[in-house]
Amino acid sequence: MPKVDERWVEFIRNCTAPNMLKVVEYVFAIPISNANVERIFSLMKNLWTDERNRMRPEIVKAELCVKVNFNLSCGDFLTYVEGQKCLLKASQSEQKYSFKRK
Repeated sequence: MPKVDERWVEFIRNCTAPNMLKVVEYVFAIPISNANVERIFSLMKNLWTDERNRMRPEIVKAELCVKVNFNLSCGDFLTYVEGQKCLLKASQSEQKYSFKRK
């Protein structure tokens, strides 16, 4: 039996209702639980301790992004970043940049 999302893909392909895709995308974007949000708040609480209470929200956000989006040890992350010269150059500048992981 096909998965729910696969059935919707098949339905949308054969459907002539142009707004149906937007409705389905919206419904599938709603998380089934708040576990991910709770996890982020827990990580944020662990990062933003009394000893680190003067951290700007941007710094906390950056640390959370790294913690959540990279499954590397500190050493492996250092090796990865050292190999990305364009990332190092962009992070040292004050210009906005977008970086796509290879």
